[in-house]
Amino acid sequence: MKEKQGKYIYGVIGASQKKNFGAIGIGGSGNEVTTLHFNDIAAVVSNHPVVEFDRLEENHLRELIVAHQRVNETVMKNFTVAPMKFGNIAESDEDVKMILERAYIQFKSVLNRVKGKVELVVQAVGNKQNWIQEIAGTDKKVVELKNALSSGSEGDNLLARIEMGKVIHEAVSSKEKIYNADILYTLRNGNYNFSHGKLLGEDMIFNGSFLVSKKGEPDFDKKVNKLAGKYEGQLNFKYVGPLPPYSFVNLKLTLTDFELIEEARKTLGLPCKATMTEIKSAYRTLVVKYHPDKISENPEAEEQFKIIAKAYHVLETFCQNYRFSFSEQVIRDTVLVNDESNNKDCVDS
Repeated sequence: MKEKQGKYIYGVIGASQKKNFGAIGIGGSGNEVTTLHFNDIAAVVSNHPVVEFDRLEENHLRELIVAHQRVNETVMKNFTVAPMKFGNIAESDEDVKMILERAYIQFKSVLNRVKGKVELVVQAVGNKQNWIQEIAGTDKKVVELKNALSSGSEGDNLLARIEMGKVIHEAVSSKEKIYNADILYTLRNGNYNFSHGKLLGEDMIFNGSFLVSKKGEPDFDKKVNKLAGKYEGQLNFKYVGPLPPYSFVNLKLTLTDFELIEEARKTLGLPCKATMTEIKSAYRTLVVKYHPDKISENPEAEEQFKIIAKAYHVLETFCQNYRFSFSEQVIRDTVLVNDESNNKDCVDS
């Protein structure tokens, strides 16, 4: 049975004229990457079978993710791109255009936020074994404990080793914090947005992404080179970029679920139309009524409190700050654009 073809979406750019980025689409079938438009924005797309990506083999999935990133990196050479989270696929050209139309304001807002900017990633790795050896030979407290090992009893020696391990661990942590603070101070001294990344391995002490204007890249390059020279022999730096702003924008499309919205509406006791003010008011009233601290004798209060909070979050995401209808047709015609970037760790200067 022939697989149904859909439109894979890589990201959104500001463009009113059709663009062709070449036969670089995911899947390795030579599919051309082109654009579909609404007003002055466009989705970057290519043909791809409608599949559930999470069911694919790991190696195949990894290849597709790399191809997804490669396309966005190609597009960003000439456009500001708001990258989509891997795996967004629509069933037709018309569906893509519908998404652009219904989420137009959200897409424009994101594009304006990252206009003319790129992501630069800086990682720093230290040889902690060398640090430990240095501390063992120079730290006064550690030297004293080492000397005590030769004259103490077996029990005293065990305690001394435990204490020495603690002292060394604290010294390594202190050294790491000093390096981190200096790296961040040096690189943030330019009003760049910053996002923490996960440390990869025991020796990595810094992994940060910076949102930098293209004009500011040369200055940022100089700062990274300055740090590399300053800590030569102590830290090894890896500098990656420019990249699309994955750590600051990572959009996922979600077609809304009528049953989910309807359940949330009923949980808060709302009519079929409500303003955001009315939604907040209903939520606050129920929070006061079911707060576990106020009715601790009711074992179901805490669970009901969680249900109320979840319902409010669902409606808050769905609604804008104006009167909105909860009718089934309106909900089914709505597209939610969720930004799944690492915003909890993102700091604006």
